[in-house]
Amino acid sequence: MITTACRNCEDWQKKDLVYIVGVSKDDELKALWLVYGNCYSAGKEVYERVRDKISKGVNELQDVEFSETNELGRVNRVDPLGITYLRIHGMWGIKNPIRVFDYVVPTEQAPNYLLM
Repeated sequence: MITTACRNCEDWQKKDLVYIVGVSKDDELKALWLVYGNCYSAGKEVYERVRDKISKGVNELQDVEFSETNELGRVNRVDPLGITYLRIHGMWGIKNPIRVFDYVVPTEQAPNYLLM
């Protein structure tokens, strides 16, 4: 789900996605994690399945006016005057790699500022 500008900035069919997470304290880099996306997250079909189920369920609600959208849904005329709408969009979160890979650097050995 990258932007069109990102997808079209170079001529490529497939590109590695690398998650880069840095931790700094007092203007000093304390930790840097580089993790390939295919090692750190599931294939896009896993996320699309969840997104599509939520979107389908939302759009099947009765007595609600929807608009076409690229988001999970958009509900129109929410208030009595019909001047507000609700945008329904997903925001994915992902665990910090220091917690995911704590078997490499156990969290009890990591300084507290790395565990934020």
